Amino acid sequence: MRGDGLAFSSMDYLTTLDRGLKFTRLGVGLLFSVWIAGMVLSIVISLLNAGGPAGWLTDVLIMIPSVACIGLWIVGWWLATTLDPRLGEDAASRAPLFARWLAIAGGLFLAGLLIMQPFLVNSVPFVGLVLGVLLLAQYGFGAIVLRRLAERASNRRAAGHARQAWCATVIVSGGAAVQILASITLSQAPRTVGVTILGTIMLLVGLTIFFTSIVAIVRQATAAGLLRDDLRRFLFHARGQREQGRRSA
Repeated sequence: MRGDGLAFSSMDYLTTLDRGLKFTRLGVGLLFSVWIAGMVLSIVISLLNAGGPAGWLTDVLIMIPSVACIGLWIVGWWLATTLDPRLGEDAASRAPLFARWLAIAGGLFLAGLLIMQPFLVNSVPFVGLVLGVLLLAQYGFGAIVLRRLAERASNRRAAGHARQAWCATVIVSGGAAVQILASITLSQAPRTVGVTILGTIMLLVGLTIFFTSIVAIVRQATAAGLLRDDLRRFLFHARGQREQGRRSA
């Protein structure tokens, strides 16, 4: 009779979800902050020192905090995709498992790139493509997970933000595929007016991909934040009921 509502889940499961969503948001937010701070620091050091910042110093200041943020993000998705023991495993549990393992694969891949970057002399082919595919797939399945959790919490706003994050991820994926195909075509085509126009269109597609990616990240973070509000409310009522039961006993 209770259905699959989160309000009726155990306190341990609700606490795990709340902690996981907090870590995912913190990981992404701190990672962007580290990268922005790294760029600002590099500019300031370059202005103060004509020779520019030492390569190893920049790598250490950006790499170590970035890897820590990625680790926090992976742990967050590991917790947020925990299956509810009250419901068990079914067809709907595939999306959380995909989101969990894609987060692990994408996070470890990105962390490995950051760690190996100071030692790489030549660029490795298709690295950006592999990383992009992993992260886009993770964001797609992650949006599905958040939407289902929002539906279980009867939170339409969170479900709407998660749905928008999924749509934005699909748009980014399609735009990236078009860009890859167009770049292959343009590299082999002679310079003509049509090729120039197509190149301009691809530039606009690239800008669309960039801003839509930001939309996907913001919408997913907003959905997670709204869900955390519900989880804290459910936990507050669950603690109250537990305390009332103890007093009655």
